[in-house]
Amino acid sequence: MRSTDQSELRTALAGLPDGWGCAPLFPVHGPAPVQVCAIVARPEAGGGVGGVGPGGLVLIRDLFDARLVLGCIVDAAYQPIEWLEIEIQDPRGVGSSPGALREGLTNATLDEAFIARQNRGPDTGRLTLGCEGVHPPPTWIRPDTLDPVMLPDHEKGGWLLCRDDDLLAAAELPGYRASLHRYLYCPGLGEESPLIPLTDDAPTSERTIELRQALSDAGMEPDSLLPLNPMAGLITCRRYHPVPILGYAAAIGGRSWDQVMHGRPAIRALAGSRAMSASADRIINADGRIFTARGGRNGRIAEALHLKLRLINTAIQQVIEFAERTRLPLLTLTDESFRVRLLDDPVPGMPVLWSGRSVLVEAGGASRAVTPDGVELYVPTMDLSPSIYRPEDVTRAGRGQGAVVLRSVDDTPDGQAIITATLKVDDTSAIRPDDWVWLRPTVGERRISLMGVIDEASALATGEVRFRTAAQALDAPVLDDLRRVSGVQLNDVPFETIARLGAACDLYSLGVLALRILLTGPVEGEETDAPAETIDEAMSLAREAGTASDGQPLEGRLAQLLRSDERWVRRLGPQRLIDDELSARQALECIPVQLWARVLGFCLRLLPGGVPESFTSALGDGAGLPPIAVVTRPDEHMATLLEQSRALLFGDWNSNREIHAILGRVRGKIETS
Repeated sequence: MRSTDQSELRTALAGLPDGWGCAPLFPVHGPAPVQVCAIVARPEAGGGVGGVGPGGLVLIRDLFDARLVLGCIVDAAYQPIEWLEIEIQDPRGVGSSPGALREGLTNATLDEAFIARQNRGPDTGRLTLGCEGVHPPPTWIRPDTLDPVMLPDHEKGGWLLCRDDDLLAAAELPGYRASLHRYLYCPGLGEESPLIPLTDDAPTSERTIELRQALSDAGMEPDSLLPLNPMAGLITCRRYHPVPILGYAAAIGGRSWDQVMHGRPAIRALAGSRAMSASADRIINADGRIFTARGGRNGRIAEALHLKLRLINTAIQQVIEFAERTRLPLLTLTDESFRVRLLDDPVPGMPVLWSGRSVLVEAGGASRAVTPDGVELYVPTMDLSPSIYRPEDVTRAGRGQGAVVLRSVDDTPDGQAIITATLKVDDTSAIRPDDWVWLRPTVGERRISLMGVIDEASALATGEVRFRTAAQALDAPVLDDLRRVSGVQLNDVPFETIARLGAACDLYSLGVLALRILLTGPVEGEETDAPAETIDEAMSLAREAGTASDGQPLEGRLAQLLRSDERWVRRLGPQRLIDDELSARQALECIPVQLWARVLGFCLRLLPGGVPESFTSALGDGAGLPPIAVVTRPDEHMATLLEQSRALLFGDWNSNREIHAILGRVRGKIETS
């Protein structure tokens, strides 16, 4: 097959809209049986999964140190075999991480974090490329043919990422392991090799050649190339599940797939599973549920409740599996953290919506740290921006300047040091007892980074807090400088606070997600529903139930509130399980108020301190415990809910007869196939 024929196939990939194609991750000379490709949207095509990123790559989401883009495995005729999520390391995004962590980030730590993230992620659906721990050469895409291109090899060999710190130092350039700057070199030339800066602000010397010049000298037009992996980043990929969890929940409630996939035109073209095919609406209507419109409203709303609880349960189980495997919380959970996996080829007649399960598609944003007292805690590795899935305490940033008096510098048996100090600020409200505090005093000509916690046991005057670092390794000259200024007040010292977090944050995120999964239907009297209003109403209900404690269990208090005040059931009632013109009172005739109160109570229990019976009392609750000890607390309650919703669904004879008929049809098709 001629190259032009291959480029024509690549630019007209089967099943994708006009203007979409695929670019192989690596150059291949001649036809290949199978290839891993990135999906590329030409500028005129637009759209895509989460928008089209730099170079026309279809961006799924951004991480602080990588981009996740849509890809696929294709055969020799460029027919898609499997859809992939390709993660490409890119150090240019680390500016979004907290300052306290950003200062310690280098190429070496980013490589370690990338590899550790892959080890933390599930093995299922992972495809090994060989670039997970070895840097490939930087790659660009020719927009006309979608061919991947690299700098042509020198006569002495190819251009690779330079990780030789001695060679870089000899060229008067920053080292790989101690900086975020990256350079290419030709190993075959040894110390005589020119060095090509990849990062925009990389220092230069007499030995460096600009990347644009190198590309131009190789006969390429730098401005026309699309960046695929311009930073020579590590690459990994895994199976892509296109169905969003909230979209799936809406489909359970009766929403059409066109509505579910609104704004994601590329996903609908994937045809990666039967439920995503061109006849998706027909499949959902015919085979999606056990109870059809003919089966009556009671069966449909009870089925929606049970299926949504199953969806919430599989999401919780995914978080439990992650905590058990990694001993870390996630800290970054949102609805985008999950997608839904459907059976690729369900048995004919099997309800498609019964085959779905939540799949965790991210590896979290937590790192492990140890307090001066030896307590294991977790800090975020990226900036936790405001989100409906995070309480304000998590996203708040305490920054400022204050005066610092160093009190002591104590050596530890393992050769490290613990520093205690007093921090004086005008307003201590920005610093909470369970925060990490990052101080950056300047001593002599050195700016020293000190990370520690507030010592609550030491009560001080107004405007003062006692600070104590974790044991950390400091050079002898730094320790000498610190001891020299002990007792001296250092003014205008910058500080930053980081909330002390744990698995309770994941429970909060799961609580918000559970409410959004359950309440997908319309709000009576409103054209559209604002999720923030629904969550705010749930928080108000939690506060009301918390203050109304009169010896009743939570479910009893909630049931009483639902019966006595129409405003609670208007936005939080079971009528919102399905997309139907159904009043709250009609829905409560289908779903008993006591059962619905238990469902809402479960969601509120997930919110730390939301109600007195919450699984955790505050966001910092369990911060020093293994996450598995926290995230398994909802297990027993969810098992009870599933049992009760199952009994409601299958508890009457008319329903059982309909189910029996469906099973008979499925069995007959299996026997004749």
